[in-house]
Amino acid sequence: ADDDLRKKLVPSAKYTVDELRTGLLDALKPRPARQRTLMLAATLIAGVNDSPEDARKLAAFVSPIVDVAQKVNVDLIPVNPTDHAPDFL
Repeated sequence: ADDDLRKKLVPSAKYTVDELRTGLLDALKPRPARQRTLMLAATLIAGVNDSPEDARKLAAFVSPIVDVAQKVNVDLIPVNPTDHAPDFL
Protein backbone atom coordinates (compact mmCIF):
# COMPACT_ATOMS: atom_id res chain seq x y z
CA ALA A 1 0.00 0.00 0.00
CA ASP A 2 1.89 2.99 -1.34
CA ASP A 3 0.19 6.39 -1.76
CA ASP A 4 2.48 7.63 -4.53
CA LEU A 5 2.12 4.51 -6.67
CA ARG A 6 -1.62 4.34 -5.96
CA LYS A 7 -2.06 7.94 -7.15
CA LYS A 8 -0.15 7.11 -10.33
CA LEU A 9 -2.25 4.02 -11.02
CA VAL A 10 -5.55 5.55 -9.87
CA PRO A 11 -5.32 9.30 -10.57
CA SER A 12 -8.87 9.83 -9.26
CA ALA A 13 -7.97 8.38 -5.83
CA LYS A 14 -9.37 10.75 -3.25
CA TYR A 15 -8.16 9.16 0.00
CA THR A 16 -4.76 8.06 1.24
CA VAL A 17 -4.08 4.43 2.08
CA ASP A 18 -4.25 5.26 5.81
CA GLU A 19 -7.59 7.04 5.35
CA LEU A 20 -8.97 4.01 3.48
CA ARG A 21 -7.89 1.63 6.24
CA THR A 22 -9.32 3.91 8.93
CA GLY A 23 -12.62 4.05 7.05
CA LEU A 24 -12.75 0.27 6.79
CA LEU A 25 -11.98 -0.14 10.48
CA ASP A 26 -14.58 2.47 11.45
CA ALA A 27 -17.18 0.63 9.37
CA LEU A 28 -16.31 -2.79 10.84
CA LYS A 29 -15.96 -1.99 14.55
CA PRO A 30 -19.61 -1.21 15.33
CA ARG A 31 -20.82 -4.42 13.69
CA PRO A 32 -21.42 -7.59 15.68
CA ALA A 33 -18.37 -9.88 15.44
CA ARG A 34 -20.10 -12.37 13.13
CA GLN A 35 -20.81 -9.57 10.65
CA ARG A 36 -17.23 -8.35 10.47
CA THR A 37 -16.36 -9.87 7.12
CA LEU A 38 -14.41 -7.96 4.50
CA MET A 39 -13.23 -8.69 0.97
CA LEU A 40 -10.39 -6.63 -0.48
CA ALA A 41 -9.18 -6.76 -4.07
CA ALA A 42 -5.70 -5.75 -5.20
CA THR A 43 -4.66 -5.59 -8.82
CA LEU A 44 -1.12 -6.80 -9.47
CA ILE A 45 0.88 -5.40 -12.37
CA ALA A 46 4.06 -7.29 -13.25
CA GLY A 47 7.13 -5.23 -12.43
CA VAL A 48 5.05 -2.43 -10.90
CA ASN A 49 3.46 -3.67 -7.67
CA ASP A 50 4.14 -7.40 -7.49
CA SER A 51 7.42 -7.48 -5.55
CA PRO A 52 8.00 -9.02 -2.12
CA GLU A 53 8.21 -5.45 -0.73
CA ASP A 54 4.80 -4.68 -2.24
CA ALA A 55 3.44 -7.84 -0.60
CA ARG A 56 4.80 -6.66 2.76
CA LYS A 57 3.11 -3.28 2.28
CA LEU A 58 -0.20 -4.97 1.48
CA ALA A 59 0.17 -7.21 4.54
CA ALA A 60 0.89 -4.15 6.70
CA PHE A 61 -2.26 -2.49 5.31
CA VAL A 62 -4.41 -5.56 6.04
CA SER A 63 -2.92 -6.49 9.44
CA PRO A 64 -4.91 -4.00 11.59
CA ILE A 65 -8.07 -5.00 9.73
CA VAL A 66 -7.48 -8.69 10.48
CA ASP A 67 -7.30 -7.78 14.17
CA VAL A 68 -10.87 -6.37 14.00
CA ALA A 69 -12.63 -8.42 11.31
CA GLN A 70 -13.70 -11.99 11.86
CA LYS A 71 -12.90 -12.84 8.26
CA VAL A 72 -10.83 -11.03 5.62
CA ASN A 73 -10.45 -12.24 2.04
CA VAL A 74 -7.80 -10.66 -0.16
CA ASP A 75 -8.30 -11.24 -3.87
CA LEU A 76 -5.08 -10.74 -5.86
CA ILE A 77 -5.95 -9.96 -9.46
CA PRO A 78 -3.18 -10.16 -12.08
CA VAL A 79 -3.45 -7.61 -14.88
CA ASN A 80 -3.62 -9.03 -18.36
CA PRO A 81 -1.38 -6.98 -20.65
CA THR A 82 -2.96 -5.29 -23.65
CA ASP A 83 -1.69 -3.09 -26.44
CA HIS A 84 -3.84 -0.24 -25.09
CA ALA A 85 -2.66 -0.21 -21.48
CA PRO A 86 -0.35 2.64 -20.45
CA ASP A 87 3.25 1.78 -19.77
CA PHE A 88 3.89 2.06 -16.02
CA LEU A 89 7.53 1.13 -16.13
